[in-house]
Amino acid sequence: MSRERFDLHTHSTASDGTLPPREVVALAAERGLAGIALTDHDTVDGIAEAQGIGDALGVRCIAGVELSCFSPAAREAHVLGYFVDPADPGLAELFAEMRAQRVERAAAIVDRVADIAGALTMADVEAESGDAPPGRPHIARAMVRLGIISEIDDAFGEEWFGVGGRAFVPRDGLSIERGIQAIHAAGGVAVFAHPGARTRTGMREDAVRHAATLGLDGIEVDHPGHEGEVVRRCAELATELRLVQTAGSDDHGHGPDGSRLGCRTVPARIVDALEARARARRAARATPQ
Repeated sequence: MSRERFDLHTHSTASDGTLPPREVVALAAERGLAGIALTDHDTVDGIAEAQGIGDALGVRCIAGVELSCFSPAAREAHVLGYFVDPADPGLAELFAEMRAQRVERAAAIVDRVADIAGALTMADVEAESGDAPPGRPHIARAMVRLGIISEIDDAFGEEWFGVGGRAFVPRDGLSIERGIQAIHAAGGVAVFAHPGARTRTGMREDAVRHAATLGLDGIEVDHPGHEGEVVRRCAELATELRLVQTAGSDDHGHGPDGSRLGCRTVPARIVDALEARARARRAARATPQ
């Protein structure tokens, strides 16, 4: 793989990945990547460790985050932030609020799963999440370990806590407008994550268009959950709305074939385009109106 390629969507044990940040970066080096963006869910706790090992291994690690939001046009919409300041106090306040919501939602899902199948407790989930906020992937892993389901992906269908499932609990909280504003306030740029993945109603095009009116900077065009037609439509939408086209593996370090880190990448020019937008936004915010 060319050392000019970047995977702009990765996760670590700081949220719901299975590899510590240092191991995510080490794997990126092993696979010949020029760099990654560490985009853990609703936290930047892994950034310092990732960037430290990245400096040693010659792998650029972009400070990122993935915010779980809702949109008037979609029940759930995820936004990736790049080049954010991990020390931004606004982000810290937002993350504390979102962590509380995550714990509350996880507990509600666990109760519903236990009512259906028994043998699942929050202690089981916390054994999977460690110090990270508990989320649905942690619940799914606990369900596999206890024999409730055979594969992690089974949990995200209608049988369990997928949309409309028996253990589905809707997410409260962060509007996509507030999410984009928080990323911009932290000096970053905002990209709509996987608009065509895990949706029964087709691509979230209306949600992307709405986000574009709020200052969205890009669209994740190429993602493992996107089929060919979705990739094509995402690219067309990005061109129409003048948004940067990104790609990433959305790697969590698990799966029957191991980590998929590096399976979706972008060239360095895309990273440059995102960074230029971030600089322009920071300059605009610093200029007196």
